[in-house]
Amino acid sequence: AKRLESAAGTVLPGSGDDAPTQLDATLAKLRGTPVVVNLWGDWCVPCKKEMPVLQREALAQRGKVVFLGVATLSSRSRSERYLQDKSAMPYPSRLDDPGKLNKGTGIDTVPKTFFYGRDGKRFVHQGPYESQADLAADIRRYAS
Repeated sequence: AKRLESAAGTVLPGSGDDAPTQLDATLAKLRGTPVVVNLWGDWCVPCKKEMPVLQREALAQRGKVVFLGVATLSSRSRSERYLQDKSAMPYPSRLDDPGKLNKGTGIDTVPKTFFYGRDGKRFVHQGPYESQADLAADIRRYAS
């Protein structure tokens, strides 16, 4: 978790083709810790509106819940440029440039947010979070 925090605001190294495998490996290391994974795209207007909500809640949950982004259907350079233009995100993102991870959920639109409880069970929320209170409520419900 500390290693992820130290990479905040960046796109983690690795091939975008391997996003599902890389995410599984990260989640395996974090087993027993609540995790929130947000799939976003630099081309996605609702994602842009949602980012400040995620940013504030990630800061509020620091030390209790691990956040991770997944930049989907975009290039590393565009995703990194987008993150640099935004206020610093308090967590890093993985790259899913061909969209394998996104399409693997059965619904290939973004944003979407995965919640993983301490037991590893996953809940998927489709669509943007418009308020920090709604996101906090789902974290309590699904990632505890």
